[in-house]
Formats: sequence, structure tokens, C-alpha cells
Amino acid sequence: MAFLDKLKEKSAIALDKAKDAGEIGKLKLQIESAKGDIRDLYKEVGQKLVEDYPELLAEKFPDASAKLAAAREKIENLKAQIEAVKADDVVEAAQDAAENAGEEAGAAVEDTAAELAEELEKPED
Repeated sequence: MAFLDKLKEKSAIALDKAKDAGEIGKLKLQIESAKGDIRDLYKEVGQKLVEDYPELLAEKFPDASAKLAAAREKIENLKAQIEAVKADDVVEAAQDAAENAGEEAGAAVEDTAAELAEELEKPED
């Protein structure tokens, strides 16, 4: 019987430890969720401060202000590159259309000239 009593005791201890581990895991998840909420608030508040008080940012955090300005400038440059690529595509499309129109016009002129030549070569009745 002593063996079974020890087995029950060890099982109860193991069960308690498993329950504790489960509870600790749940609490840790709640902590991480709260930390995520804090990060979101920092982001929201920081963005609002940067947008509403740029001079304060430049005064108190000049390095961050410079990095922010550089990142914004990079974005604008990249947008300009996108527009340049789009403009090149439009120019190429217009050139292709003009070339095709020129070829079609040339073919039409040749056809008309051939028809006129045939008309001129026909004997008059």
C-alpha cells in the first residue's frame, strides 16, 4: 500500500505543477498582450507628437528628426522614380502608337496610289 500512496502523492504533486505551469503560461500570454498594447500606444502617441510638434522633435531629438526627414525624402525620391517609370511607359506607348499609325498610313497611301495607278492605266471607253 505504501507504494500506491507514494504514487498518488507524486501524481498529485505532478498535477499541481502542471496546473501551475498552465496558469503561468496564461499569465505570461496576458503580460505579452499588455506589452503589445503599450507598444501600440507608444506608436500612436509618438506619431501624434511627431506630426503635431515637429519643432519639439527637432529640438529634443535631433538625430531622430534627421533620420525621419531622410526617410521621408527617400520615400519622395522613390515615388518620383515610380512616376518617371510610368511616364517612360506612356512615352513608349505613344511612340509605338505613332509608329503603328505611320505604318498604317503608309500602307493606306500605297494602296491608294496603286488604285489610282490602276485607274489611270485603264483604257478609256
